[in-house]
Amino acid sequence: MATTSPPKKIPTVKLNTVEQLTNLIKSSDVLGIAKAEGIGAKQIQRLRKLLEGDATLKVTKNTLMRIALRNCKDEKADIAKLEEYLIGSNIFIFAKMDPFKLTRILDQNKMRTLAKPGHTAPENIVVPAGNTGFPPGPLITEFGNIGLPTKIDAGNIAITKDTTVAKKGDIISRQLALVLSRLGIEPMLVGLAVEIAYEDGALIHKEQLQIDVEEIRRQFIEAVSQALNLATNIAYPTPETVQILIQKAFMNSMRLAETASFITPETLPAVLMKANRQMLVLASEIGSVAPSVVPQELIQTPPETPPPEEKKPEVEKKKPSEPEEEEGGLGDLFG
Repeated sequence: MATTSPPKKIPTVKLNTVEQLTNLIKSSDVLGIAKAEGIGAKQIQRLRKLLEGDATLKVTKNTLMRIALRNCKDEKADIAKLEEYLIGSNIFIFAKMDPFKLTRILDQNKMRTLAKPGHTAPENIVVPAGNTGFPPGPLITEFGNIGLPTKIDAGNIAITKDTTVAKKGDIISRQLALVLSRLGIEPMLVGLAVEIAYEDGALIHKEQLQIDVEEIRRQFIEAVSQALNLATNIAYPTPETVQILIQKAFMNSMRLAETASFITPETLPAVLMKANRQMLVLASEIGSVAPSVVPQELIQTPPETPPPEEKKPEVEKKKPSEPEEEEGGLGDLFG
């Protein structure tokens, strides 16, 4: 008679973990998945304290998270799509803030740490000049092997000048990592980077989460300026444009009234000035033909248009034989 083995009992600790994960997913606005490689317990503890009240960090097995995601599929639309990203070691972030703000906080709080063999230099690594505090010995050879110039100063090894020992993108060797560790230089920046985030049924990838705040601000300012110009040009009233539109309408009405010689308390001075200018121009034209017809005080008043004397050199050049006649005409015009 065949026998069947009893079902394997699931440890209570795993059941409790799944329940806790399920509750966190349901109560959080955002679920982010970040890679755990290169992140130590010290960094995780610091981030937990930093995000306290706004986000919860959990390090757990992917199999348990997969079960928790399935438990929430009826309440969180498309939450099961995150299962395909449960690969490798992950840190799960349950947040009450939007994923863009979360990403920015994580980017701004990366920590310095020692380099390990095989790491890629995130920037140029420079060893500064100065006394190392190490006595002469085999270390001189180690320093020399990575290109550090040294001398003996006050009984210790001293580096004689600032030296770049690795450029951005270089792979850090075991020997270089050892020397940097001895000197207490921490060239590596470590922190959490959200690979994928879930919010309201949408999956937001790492590339979409990395935004240039200054560029976004510039675009907003440009958009506001363009919208204001458009609203002003089409006379669309808003709290921002109404004052500009009133000023523009007032200036347009003033120009129209002045052009039409329409008398109002506001346009009267401008209309009178315009009439006076026109009268002076007309008097000048008549006076040049029949000086006796126009009152002398009007002829003596220079018109706004370029005065005839500015043309005097040109007239004299064209008619050098008639200077007295030209001068006489001008004299009659201007007295």
